[in-house]
Amino acid sequence: MMDQFVEGDVSVEDHSKTFKWKINDFLVQMENISLYQKFSMLETDGKIKDWWGCLRLCFGMNDKNVIRFTVFMLVRNKEYSDNLGSFNISILNDKHLKKCKREANIISIQTRCGVYFSHFLDFNLLKENAATLLPGGALTLLLEFKKHSLQESQNLPRNNLSNDLNEAFTGMNHSDCVIHCGEDQKLVCHSFMLEARSPVFKAMLGSGFQEGLTKTIKIENFTPETIKDMLHFIYTDSTEELGSTPPELFKAADHYQIDLLKAVTINMLINAIDNSNALDYLVLAETYNSPNLKKAALEYIVNNIKALMETPEYEDIAHEYPALFLEVTKSVFNQMDEKVTKATQSS
Repeated sequence: MMDQFVEGDVSVEDHSKTFKWKINDFLVQMENISLYQKFSMLETDGKIKDWWGCLRLCFGMNDKNVIRFTVFMLVRNKEYSDNLGSFNISILNDKHLKKCKREANIISIQTRCGVYFSHFLDFNLLKENAATLLPGGALTLLLEFKKHSLQESQNLPRNNLSNDLNEAFTGMNHSDCVIHCGEDQKLVCHSFMLEARSPVFKAMLGSGFQEGLTKTIKIENFTPETIKDMLHFIYTDSTEELGSTPPELFKAADHYQIDLLKAVTINMLINAIDNSNALDYLVLAETYNSPNLKKAALEYIVNNIKALMETPEYEDIAHEYPALFLEVTKSVFNQMDEKVTKATQSS
């Protein structure tokens, strides 16, 4: 039987919503469980839109007797990105009573928020009480979300981690590392942050290397604006108010192996593809081995080939990247063949 995921009632008055997640044959699935579901959240006042979330139930990562649970949500409206509400998870037993209840406030970092229960419940406890907690072999989870009112939000402690790190970045109190870039520009920072976020910086600042001994790093292949944006991301996970261009930030992320920043900039590039940059982004994707960006750029080029054939960049690819040019040509012909086949079948 398939798992069942049901959205429950929405209460406009207290801004609450419930979800019921029923996982059939739960004990059978436990050894390989890693289950995800998407769900929509509140839209009670017309302003909270495009909330979505992901649930994850995980077993046996570090402790074979521990079941973990995670809920992650993305909020696109920054007006509602702090002190979002409270989240409860419990098991419905054979009498539909709540058992093993866990609860937490959901306080976001910028527009992302989540709750991670590292020890939701013990597997042995579940097996020993299977008759009541797993009626018919199914685990039924009740998920309850409630958005805080303005007064409730004001009474809750705010999660200022992102803001605190941003202040640490801008103020640089107790900094112990200097990055030299551009013409006599110096950017001060904290070596432990660089080491924690980048394997390349960690190697540079390790014992035995000049950078580690002097706590000084010289960067010549990226602009100061790019390095500032990269440092800002290292401290805050934010790409707001960029002073550099996404392609340059993408290259820096690749060079310093900051995988999350690379993924973020790839999405930025994909969303910005147009006639003026599609060919350049195709070359960029090929050079830096980014399959997702390459696929998106190639699809755009094939769909807009007539306009792009008239550009100087198209001729440049033909001369400088013959293998890539051949790939574009094959993709164009493949699309033409598909159109002919469909037309033939429909006639």
